This record gives sequence, structure tokens and C-alpha cells, in this order.
Amino acid sequence: MIARSVNSAFEDWKSRAKAADILAVFERLPNRTKLKRAGRERVGPCPVCSAGKAKSDRFAIKPSERVFHCRGWGGGDVIRMVEHVAQCDFLAACEIITGEAPPKGQGRRLTAQEIAQRDAEARAAQAAQEAAEATRIAAERERLYRIWRHHSVHWLSTPVEAYLHLRGVRAPDHAPLRFKPDMRFYVQGEDERPLCIHTGPAMLAAIQGGDGRFAGLHITWIDLSQAKGQAVIVHPETGGVLRSKKTRGVKQGGYIDLVRVPHPLQMITGEGNETLLSAYADLIEAGRDLSRTLFRCAVDLGNLGGGSAESVPHPSETVMDARGNVSPLMVAGPVPDLESPSMPVPDSVTDIVTLIDGDSEPFATRQAHLRFARRWARDDRSIRGAHPGEGKDFNDIRRERVA
Repeated sequence: MIARSVNSAFEDWKSRAKAADILAVFERLPNRTKLKRAGRERVGPCPVCSAGKAKSDRFAIKPSERVFHCRGWGGGDVIRMVEHVAQCDFLAACEIITGEAPPKGQGRRLTAQEIAQRDAEARAAQAAQEAAEATRIAAERERLYRIWRHHSVHWLSTPVEAYLHLRGVRAPDHAPLRFKPDMRFYVQGEDERPLCIHTGPAMLAAIQGGDGRFAGLHITWIDLSQAKGQAVIVHPETGGVLRSKKTRGVKQGGYIDLVRVPHPLQMITGEGNETLLSAYADLIEAGRDLSRTLFRCAVDLGNLGGGSAESVPHPSETVMDARGNVSPLMVAGPVPDLESPSMPVPDSVTDIVTLIDGDSEPFATRQAHLRFARRWARDDRSIRGAHPGEGKDFNDIRRERVA
């Protein structure tokens, strides 16, 4: 009877620890790091294996699911989190969470030698993971560069030129665009390996990294029989229609200079190639002097604004958790995280026009453009947005005009 009572008390003690609020427990830990909102998660540096790496976001807590994850160590429930962050065993972790000693009087802190060993193992795992990721990125970049240089051709007199004509736009001859007649479209298969579901003609745009080197490709699959010239690609398993555009390689901090000029004074930017080329065509036809105007594509909205310092609630969109609780959808806010990568702006630029897509979700789009403006604000620099009207982008306006 006594043994059964002790076991029951012990199981109850463990259950209370396991049921604790994971975010509240983390906030009590003396070596906690500062976490920021990212959607429904809190992310930031890991208190253990990101020491001295304030820019890292390798550690995440998902309060709604009561779990955490560290990219260099692993993850689990609140007890596993305390084991990792406080560097202790299971029983000591439960004691930290509950504030009560274990009923059986067991549990201990790790010794200094054991902590040092766990630190070394975590650092080694992190270094191995980072090395493997760097190797993967380098190999992918080499594959994409071979496609760009050796397995595709300049865009003039190819279906890419016909595609741009169909979209009502023009590009300078030196635009970093090429044509590949048999570009493969991959999705993730059931075994998590890449599965090719489409092969066809595509427009390739070279992404240039912040270091000036080739970083990847923006790919648009073409079908000139379609109204907008883009291929209709259907997932073979779900039947869903997939976007005919993909980015491969590294886009964060990169850009596509569709119209390059030396020492630009003005920069016109946005998230899509067709959007930028529409503005370029309009200004050329209006007789504007563009000799000092750079047209730089950000590839996507996230890369235009970069990361945010915190998330903000959407004014109308909501989400429901597993328990049926409804809360506002959290989206990236207007204050930029200056330590996150984003498309750069040349120092010589003193005037920037951002082209805002009117067919994107308005609130999140506005936050990204505000992040961009705040990130690159300077006393001698003007930054303003141009909007085509709700429900349309600049290419829609362009095609209506030249139809």
C-alpha cells in the first residue's frame, strides 16, 4: 500500500510537470534568451548551443502544442526543454518545473564535467549540421549555375521573348534572363525525396547574392497557349494546381537586377519580374530618362521587407487551435529585424519607388513594404510606394493598356 501510494504521488508529480505552461516555464529559467513572435511560435537563440550567437533563430517554442525544438539538439515537451536549457536530468527538470522535490527524494543536477560534455556534443552536432547544410547549398548552387551557363540560352528569339510579349512587357537585351526548353519541376514525394512531375520550357532569371555571386534561379514555366503564358501544373496525387514559379538556391538577401545601370540614383523595386518589367516598359514609352535608374526585383515579398522584429495581429484574419480557441492570425509586423537578410539597396540610390501588388493580401503586403522603408530610410533618401489599385498588379494594368 505504501509503495503504491509513493508511486501514485510520483506519477502525479510527473504529470503536473508535463502539463505546465511551456512558455511560462521558459520565462522562469535564469539563462533564458529573448524570443520573438513568429506566427504561432516564439523563436530566438538557443540558451545552450547558441551562446554568443544572438542572430540565431535555432530555438523555437510552440505554446499551443506545448513543445519546443532546437535545431542543434532536438526537441520535445516542457520537461525535455528544461533538461536541455537547465542542463539537468529528468527528475531535476520536474523539480524545477513544479518547485517540489520528487516524492522518492531522487534527482540530481549534472556535474560540471557532464555539462561540459553535453555542451561539447551540442556544439559538435551544430557544427556538423551547419557544415552539411553549407555543403548542400554549395552543391545546389553549382548545379543551378551549370544549368544557367551550359544548359540554357539567351532569352532573345526564344519562347521567353514571346512570353514577355504576351505579358505586354519588354526587357533590355542584357537582362539576366535565359531559356531552357526542358526544365524539371519537382515536388516532395511520399518518401520525402524530390519527385519530378513536369518537364517543360521555362524562363530562368539569375538571382545574385548579397556577395555579388550567383546564388540561384527564379524559374517560370511557360505555356504560350495560356492567357498569361504560364504553364498549368497539376499535382499528380492531390489534383491541385501548383504555382508555375519556383525559386531554387538561396534567395534571402539576393535580388535580380533586370535593368542594371552604373551608380544608380533611383531604384524601382517590387517582388515580381513581370511587375518590374511592366514599369520599365511604361517609362520607356513615356520617354523617361532611365540612365540612372536601377530595376531590382526582390524575388518575393519576404525578401523585400526582410524579417520583422515582432509579429502583429491581423485586423480580420483568425486561426483556430486544436482546442477550438480562436485568435487573431499573427503576421510579420512593420518593424524590421535588422539582423535578418533582405534585398540590399546600393548606397548611391537616393530615390526609391516600391511597386505594391494590389492582388496580394493587403495587410501583410503593407507590413512588408513598411519594413523595407524603415530598413533603408536615410535623411537624403526618398522612399515611396506606388499602388495599381485593389485586386490588380502592375502587369494587369499594362496588359489592359496594350491589349
